[in-house]
Amino acid sequence: MILTCPSCGTQYVVKDGAIPPSGRQVRCKACQHSWREFPQEASEPLELQPEEAVAQPAVEDAGSQAIDEPREHFAAAESASGDVVEEAESAPPEDFAASGDSVAADPAFEEDEALVEAPGPPPIPPEADVEDLAEAAPSHRLEWVEEDEDFSPFARREPERRPRSRLVIVAAVVLLIAAIVAGLWFFAPAELRQRLGIAASEQTPLQLMMTHSDRSPLASGNDLLNISGRIINPTDQQQKVPTITAQLHDEAGKVIYEWTIPPPTKSIPPGGSASFNSAELNIPAAARELVVTLGEPKS
Repeated sequence: MILTCPSCGTQYVVKDGAIPPSGRQVRCKACQHSWREFPQEASEPLELQPEEAVAQPAVEDAGSQAIDEPREHFAAAESASGDVVEEAESAPPEDFAASGDSVAADPAFEEDEALVEAPGPPPIPPEADVEDLAEAAPSHRLEWVEEDEDFSPFARREPERRPRSRLVIVAAVVLLIAAIVAGLWFFAPAELRQRLGIAASEQTPLQLMMTHSDRSPLASGNDLLNISGRIINPTDQQQKVPTITAQLHDEAGKVIYEWTIPPPTKSIPPGGSASFNSAELNIPAAARELVVTLGEPKS
């Protein structure tokens, strides 16, 4: 059975009997138009006439002829027909079967029988809507069904977190080492820093020579100390310049003020020298002696 959409004209093929006599609500897959479809009316089967109905005209003709005959011959005809009936009743079953075969051999009867017989429709589920029908063969168009994006034929596995955890661990270790080194650099004793190799040794072949030292009072009441000097490399090898430390002592030789002077250069070539200078405010009034050394001063 072929259904045609009244809106867009798309044709669909359905099985015979899919549409019940009461009709079904269907929807076009191409334009989504809905309508109620009823089954197509089948041709009316030809009704077969029984043998008695076929033989009736002959009997009527015989009766009409018998009426025309004289009344005296009617009794003879009736007795003759009675004999025929008795002979038919007393005939064996084989003769009746043979007569049935002769009737079945009639081509007109076979043609009518073929028209009457028709294959029964398949069973139809109750109250089933015929929707999204397959398109007819002339359209030759396939329509794919979109699958769920979350569907996966394989079992889901939790993502491995090893790379991220390793990076976090490495970063934490690096930060911890940097914090330890920074703490040792600023707060550890000089001897410990020298043993760990994070501070220059106090013993250096470089020589320090002071060239100027001036202490002058300011209007604010504080003292300003200006110092300058030179660092000399008397060796035949390039030497690294350590940090310069300046200390102020009182009359008893106790350190009452201290500050560091950055090196003027990272290293000094063989036989070379480098100049440095520094200025410091808030000099204690009790300061009596200035001591400048290369590297960390001895305690």
